Parts: sequence; C-alpha cells; structure tokens
Amino acid sequence: MFQDPFRINVSILNPLALSNNFVIFDSVIRQGCRINFVARFFLILISDNILTYQMQRERPFGVTIIVILALLGGIGSILIGFIVLIIPILGIILGGIFVIIGLSYFAVAYGLWNGLNWAWILTVFISALGIVVGLISIMIGTGGSLLFIIVNAIIIYHLFKPDVKAYFVR
Repeated sequence: MFQDPFRINVSILNPLALSNNFVIFDSVIRQGCRINFVARFFLILISDNILTYQMQRERPFGVTIIVILALLGGIGSILIGFIVLIIPILGIILGGIFVIIGLSYFAVAYGLWNGLNWAWILTVFISALGIVVGLISIMIGTGGSLLFIIVNAIIIYHLFKPDVKAYFVR
C-alpha cells in the first residue's frame, strides 16, 4: 500500500513527544490530514528539536571517557594508598586519605555514568582545582603538569557542552 509521505498524525500545540515517525502534539489528533508547506517546515523544525531532546537522554561518549578516567584515578589512588601503608605512622594516615580519595573517584564515576547532577558539579570543581594545582606546579618548576592541565581543561570544556549539560539535568 502506497503511503503519502506528507500525511501525518497531528494534534495541536505541545511538541513533547515523537514516536514512530508521528509528531504528537497535545490536543485532539487529526489522523491522515494533509498539511501545507509552511506547516510541514514547522513540523520538521520541531521534530528535530524533539529528536535532539530524546538523544540527550543517551550518555554522551565523552562522559563515558571521563567515567573511565575517574575509574582509573580511583584504582590508582587506592593502590597508592595501600603502598603508602607500609610507612609507619604517617603511612597509615596518608594511606587512609588515598583510599578515601579512590573511593570518592568510584562514587563520582557512578554519578557520571548515571547522569547525576551532583557528579557533574563535583567533576567540574575537581577539574578546576586540578588546573589551579597544575598551574602552581608549573610556576614552581615541574613541567609534567602541563598534560594534567590540558586533560582537566578538556574535561571542563566537554562538561559545559549543551548536549552534555542536558544529560545531567533531571
């Protein structure tokens, strides 16, 4: 059966959902109505916005990379914490701090993976703090902090992209 590509199901005024190639507005559905060019153009614009909104619920790829970095940071902190434990009294304190930091990385990775707003805020804060610490390290004279600054700047840039921010808004 031939189907007219310009025949759509339309109800009026609230472009909140798009399913099975039908634009669903909020009021009475008019099935099989023919629409003119201007209405078609308007519906295409709205459907693109709706698709963008629906795609924002999927985890952006960059967030997955940040989660992997957080997991690696957590594993590294916990390993350093266990290694530092061999130092007598000071090692127990420092080792405990590193283990707590590692567990915090795991919590942040969980929050980022699930799109929780507190994880976004905490990641932006920690990355900004990392940039400041990196800049201080460069002023003191250690050059290895440049890569650390670049990675943190990329993380902050990515987290402020509109589609990524929309993923964390609940």
